Amino acid sequence: MNIEKLKADLDQEKSKYNAAKEKIEELRLEIANSLCPLKVGDRVKFRKGGKEYEGLVEHIHYAIDTMDGLFPKIGAETGWSVSGHRINKTTGKLGKVSFSVSSLDFELQSGVWVQKPPLEKFFGL
Repeated sequence: MNIEKLKADLDQEKSKYNAAKEKIEELRLEIANSLCPLKVGDRVKFRKGGKEYEGLVEHIHYAIDTMDGLFPKIGAETGWSVSGHRINKTTGKLGKVSFSVSSLDFELQSGVWVQKPPLEKFFGL
């Protein structure tokens, strides 16, 4: 087979691959926006590392398992993630420190998003 034809075929397949990746990103974001109980502009309370914080939601993203990002699996969970800046407890104004809360890593308990314990704790590592 002609090497130029092989190169052209490869470029065509790469274009299809890139288009599929873009469509996957769009669908994941649409799912995240549909599932997320928070909206841009909401104040959110969250507990991380035993401390409670409050933040302002500035962005909504999708959340996926790290391995699904590297090697997409059929049926893998797509969750949501919000991010923004923490609110200074003293002044009540937006601070410089950012935060993120994900449906894969946090659960809602009495109005506060609480970080789930890492797997290492379950395995005693």
